[in-house]
Amino acid sequence: MMHRHAAAVVIKVPKQPLVMEEVEVAPPRAYEVRVKILCTSLCHTDITFWRMKLVVVLLTSAFTITDART
Repeated sequence: MMHRHAAAVVIKVPKQPLVMEEVEVAPPRAYEVRVKILCTSLCHTDITFWRMKLVVVLLTSAFTITDART
């Protein structure tokens, strides 16, 4: 399975504007699945983490398709 590219909203610096970037997504390894996000939204939890100095993936609600090939 090949690497894929995807659009992602990235937080480079806490409390600064979000940045839309293209990122490389590695294929799933053993016991992992790749989830294709069809749509998502921000909620108060995402905003709270954006204000903090934490490195996290913000995704609390999304409509997805799971890619679980073996």
